[in-house]
Amino acid sequence: MKTFLFVGVLVTFAIVYANGNLQCKLPPAQIPTEWITMVDTCTRKMKNQIAEEVQAAITYMAMGAHFSRDMINRPGFAKMFFEAASEERQHAIKLIEYLLMRGEC
Repeated sequence: MKTFLFVGVLVTFAIVYANGNLQCKLPPAQIPTEWITMVDTCTRKMKNQIAEEVQAAITYMAMGAHFSRDMINRPGFAKMFFEAASEERQHAIKLIEYLLMRGEC
């Protein structure tokens, strides 16, 4: 029984020692930095999207104001357009926060 245990320990030691010497040596991985540091085209497109979101919010605000006028007086339409304007502003704010988080803007 002692011989079997000794052989088992010896084999285990040999495997551990062999694995330490047979490790593969690879060059470091080349990780693209375009996604770490934002590319100018991506930043430009996000800024264009922010401008689109703000323009949509302004348009919805104007439509909500139109339907709020005394002569028109459609409160349901006005409410719908004011809510849509708020949603578009929130989209712009989220994009701005993302750009600021990434060190842009």
